[in-house]
Amino acid sequence: TVATGRTEIAPGQLKDPYGVAIDEATHQIFITTFDKVEVFSETGEYLYQLGVGHLSKPRGIATHGDSLYVSCENDHAVKKFSLIEMFLVRRIGGRGADNGQFLFPYQLTTDL
Repeated sequence: TVATGRTEIAPGQLKDPYGVAIDEATHQIFITTFDKVEVFSETGEYLYQLGVGHLSKPRGIATHGDSLYVSCENDHAVKKFSLIEMFLVRRIGGRGADNGQFLFPYQLTTDL
């Protein structure tokens, strides 16, 4: 516990896991949690975190080629990450009901 009284979640521990995606090329497993994506090997070994500081209540997750897409409920957006450079490439959408906007997006998928 920290001074705020909140329990800290160590890397590799899952707080509020929601979405799961598997990269077909590397077989890495991506799991959306409370505020980030936890990444594991195909044998379940913890590898790294992705999206720390860029995700607010991530939900749906999908891979496509060298990209990872994450829907963020509180940001009302889908965020695209590069799986090569491991950084946020772009934000898609924003709060609203017009074309190109989202209201609390949960799931997503890619058309392979």
